[in-house]
Amino acid sequence: MALFRPSTFISNMETSDKYSISGLLVWIAILFFYPIIGQTLDLVSVLSGAVFIVGAWSLGILVLFRVESINLLRGIVKDGIAILLGTVAMFWIYFMFSESFHETIFYAFSISLFLGVLALKRVTLLNIDLSTLITIVIVIIFITIIRESSDLLRSYSEGPIRFRLEHWDPIYSTSIVASLRFGVLEAIYQVGTPLNDQLGSYFAPAVFSASTDISSHISLYGCWMPFYKILGYLTITEFVLKIAATKYSLWHKPLIVLLFFFLPPLHPEYLLKLDVEKFIWLGTGYVLPQVGIPLTMSFVWISIIGIIVFYRNTMKYNFLSGVLMVALISLLLLVKIPMYFPFTVFLGVIAIYQAMKRNYDLFIVCFFSLLVSVVFYYFNYTQDGQTEVTFSFGWILIEYAALLGSKSMWMGLAVISSMMLIWGGIRYLGLFLLVKSDNQDNNNKIVVLATVISLGASLLMCMIVKILYLDESGAVLYDGTFDIEQFLKCAFGLLGIVTIAGFISIFDQREPRRLFYFSLVLCIVWSGLALASIVKRDIEMTLISTKWYDEVTKEMLALKPKLSVINSSNVYSGQYLTATDLGKFWVSTVGKEGGYNLSTLNSWRWKVMDQCLSTDSSIQTQAYKTLIDNEVDVIIASPETKDQLALFAKYNKLEFPPGKWLIQLQPSKR
Repeated sequence: MALFRPSTFISNMETSDKYSISGLLVWIAILFFYPIIGQTLDLVSVLSGAVFIVGAWSLGILVLFRVESINLLRGIVKDGIAILLGTVAMFWIYFMFSESFHETIFYAFSISLFLGVLALKRVTLLNIDLSTLITIVIVIIFITIIRESSDLLRSYSEGPIRFRLEHWDPIYSTSIVASLRFGVLEAIYQVGTPLNDQLGSYFAPAVFSASTDISSHISLYGCWMPFYKILGYLTITEFVLKIAATKYSLWHKPLIVLLFFFLPPLHPEYLLKLDVEKFIWLGTGYVLPQVGIPLTMSFVWISIIGIIVFYRNTMKYNFLSGVLMVALISLLLLVKIPMYFPFTVFLGVIAIYQAMKRNYDLFIVCFFSLLVSVVFYYFNYTQDGQTEVTFSFGWILIEYAALLGSKSMWMGLAVISSMMLIWGGIRYLGLFLLVKSDNQDNNNKIVVLATVISLGASLLMCMIVKILYLDESGAVLYDGTFDIEQFLKCAFGLLGIVTIAGFISIFDQREPRRLFYFSLVLCIVWSGLALASIVKRDIEMTLISTKWYDEVTKEMLALKPKLSVINSSNVYSGQYLTATDLGKFWVSTVGKEGGYNLSTLNSWRWKVMDQCLSTDSSIQTQAYKTLIDNEVDVIIASPETKDQLALFAKYNKLEFPPGKWLIQLQPSKR
């Protein structure tokens, strides 16, 4: 008898093609859970938001009307998929008719959609499976307590919070939602850099905010980001079960998410630095749906596509399923390009294999998806200037060789190849387990081959492509070459899904026995190390004190500078002071240190601020002159830079009273 497959379990309901009111209510509760406990939404906003979700859910059911692979999923997860796809469809309706889409039409549209799906008899009252509920509870506990304290702070804040953790930038993402909400595809950030991001993941919070008057910030971080994360994990469990070709049981979904949490990949760069804690835990960055908004939604997107692709072993699709796949694969380009590339390579390999067996369905889907993707690429990525793509072999190899103090591309190739072997860690065992479970009824070997080719293609992309973002005059706005590394990281995210399917296969079949027990023991040991790493990290991580921000705010309210500068760090950043409306800021960020808006202008500003921290008085004097020429009134010191900026003030004979944070550059204006 297979493990984790109880013979009787009443709550694990049989498959039904009906969507449920109970599932809809669960997702409404998830969408409003954090804003309600954070007291950032009133009752009117919650009610109008609930009406919107009912309309989006109903529209999603109509979109999925003949898509059997989604309709026959169990319980809550398909209601979440319907809400997401319905909301994205609602965005496009809103985008095309934004002038006439006022409140009355919004309510009438939502109610008529709901009555329509009732009339089609596609709705039932109760259809909740216990395994999904258990999984949701596990995910909420994980993202709330263990990893996502910074996200909670953003969810509870009515506006973008004033400090950041791990290079997050809520103001930037909130600005994108606000710009889409008002029907604009371009907004100017406070540093003067055009917003040219992957817009697909912002469609849902934008139309939600526009239709309900819920603020852009709360819509994004309070409502939709938790929704994306929870739905991401649930759709991943369905994707894994489809690849593993195993039947549902009570413990399958909870086990899958626990394997994702506690079988993290390793981080070889931290191994080289002998930072054991980060080596064990911080390899999770791009393999879980919880880091950034586009990445989180991209996991949902590829999982929905994967559920349709692997619905039948014959990989035959009806017309509406094929059309939906074309739309979803194409829209993935707008959600996350670094996920689009490895995933389409993955699908392409499988499509070619199927075509060789005279099954052309997936090949046709991929072909038309590429054509539509070209249109979407032009729509999203050519509005704010132009992108220059060139081939420059070896840049990433040199970057990785530098970790060992070398400039040899061969050394870089050896380092990055070793890192790829180390980074996957225990997950590579999952590939082997998936191959071992292959039989005539599924295509596990070609899935494993497609995954390996996807990894290889992503590495090649990192090694040969150079990308520059240019403005209309041809000047370089931003060197995006280093971000190409995200392609490889997203490929490891896909690797995680496939390899967890391998573990589920061996745990489900328990054959061969020795391999089953070896895998089980190794998983327990690895999970123990990961748990110890998580606990250690949480014990050592302290909340960032807001005392510094409060003191700086008081000083700036007293001085009222027109233009301020700060040497941004991982904790202290002028980007977050801008949320308090204290005037204009230079926000300076060095490239390759994380964050967005790493334009050439920002890099220049960072160099000027770095000169202010120099111990060379002549360099400091030149930096002071540059700041004066650019009409900067105040430098804001942080606990990290206060001692060095005290020297800057001394060399340039500026006032910097003890215990204060502001250096006045132009005393005559006091």
